[in-house]
Amino acid sequence: MNLNDWLNEKVPEITRSLNDINRQYVIENSIGFVGRNQIYNILDNFHEVLFPGIHTAPPIDNIRINIVSSNKLRETALDLRDIIEKVLIYNMEYNSDTDNYTCQEDADRIVMKLISQFPNIRKILQTDIQAAYNGDPAALSTEEILLSYPSIVAEYIHRIPHELYEQGVPIVPRIMSEYAHSLTGIDIHPGQQLENPSLSTMAQGSLSVKHVSSAITSKSIKV
Repeated sequence: MNLNDWLNEKVPEITRSLNDINRQYVIENSIGFVGRNQIYNILDNFHEVLFPGIHTAPPIDNIRINIVSSNKLRETALDLRDIIEKVLIYNMEYNSDTDNYTCQEDADRIVMKLISQFPNIRKILQTDIQAAYNGDPAALSTEEILLSYPSIVAEYIHRIPHELYEQGVPIVPRIMSEYAHSLTGIDIHPGQQLENPSLSTMAQGSLSVKHVSSAITSKSIKV
């Protein structure tokens, strides 16, 4: 039997078997892999908003940065609201205490609270970058830290799922944290509270989070 004949004869049987299995195990109303990929895109968009001008070439002037960042933030906030609303609805189906749960209103509130924290998150990220620079004798600039350190990527992403985790959002924070893990090899649970500033160091593909004391060694006396 050649491949074409086999495909015509056997594929319908195989797909019926797969459908039978999926009816038993696939989770209805899940955000699915499409939703997971949307979450990845949301994080990438937030990265552009937190560090405007760095993702574009050539650099954008200040007026255009404000417009581009505002539009990006509005669009991404709506995307995140939709995802959070879906996971809240899914969670509601398994929680008998959520009879009066208004998922869209709660999703709106969660997103507004998260984005209102962005200026503070950006300031914290800068202290993370500075702490990493102060702690690395080989680093020549904070730009080098920002563009090359996987720990900065992990910490930037962590600040967002941590805020969502603190607000009780299911599923989404863990997807975000595992996205950071896949990008950097650094695994931080979204519930982990990082000190400010913090230094993340890699060891055998795992993360050691070292809380940095308030008295950071001066750059001039590093060894």
